[in-house]
Amino acid sequence: MNIILFGEDIFTATVLQSLIKGKHVISAVICPLYHGSTVYKGLEQTANKNNIPFLRVKNVNAFEITDRLIEIKPDLIISVHIKVILLKEVYALAKKGAINIHPSLLPKYRGLSPHHQALLQGDKVTGVTIHFIDEKPDTGDIILQEKISLDENTSIFELQIKMLSIYKYLILQAVELIEKNEVTRIKQDPTQASWYGRLKRSDMEIDFRKTKLEIYNLIRAVSKPYGGAYHNGLTLWTSVIPDRQTENKLMDEFPLTGIYYVGDQVIIRLHDGVLQSDDFENKVL
Repeated sequence: MNIILFGEDIFTATVLQSLIKGKHVISAVICPLYHGSTVYKGLEQTANKNNIPFLRVKNVNAFEITDRLIEIKPDLIISVHIKVILLKEVYALAKKGAINIHPSLLPKYRGLSPHHQALLQGDKVTGVTIHFIDEKPDTGDIILQEKISLDENTSIFELQIKMLSIYKYLILQAVELIEKNEVTRIKQDPTQASWYGRLKRSDMEIDFRKTKLEIYNLIRAVSKPYGGAYHNGLTLWTSVIPDRQTENKLMDEFPLTGIYYVGDQVIIRLHDGVLQSDDFENKVL
């Protein structure tokens, strides 16, 4: 099929590589540029290596894009992790429609921080959804979903590695179904929907009013490659919940909430318990 790919990150590059291996025709990769955005260099390198036009544009809905699409006459538009909304004037130009890959089990966690939210909420399962693009973000009919099991130790990096592996083959399955007109469209249940915006830096700050489990989940949800949970110059990359005996001892030793430095370790005292970490940075010390 003749495909136009919108995206900007390593997930987009993974999808592009899979489509190329699947012998699909990629007529252009369109990369949105907006304030504060970064482009994964591997995406442009993959496009250039395979002689695929790589377009960086400030406005993915501009006339220059619609004119290009009218000229190309794509069968399918694929969107991967772009943080702007494709207008109907753009996505309706593909003969077989436009699809998006979303890192959650829609309709849960629509929006811009779905993989973070699964960890922040302490979910035991999350996943990947491929769905048709509709006028409202992340609301279109579902084509395919695949679940990912989570445990209490899964970090954001580990979750993204699992998601990358799923993107590689799930996109090919979806494209094949669309190509053969064999898609069974599944309507999203709006009563099960939730939406979250992009995580702000302030969302990563340790709030001592929260529980031990909430802060533990925060630390693993915003760890590398993100900015890390922080407080007063301290950045925490990982933490552990001590066994009950150790925790009781530390709670007696440090009765007030706060951050305590003990040797090469940090103690995070919350109102309902304690976390320990030896994986941190401190710009103050």
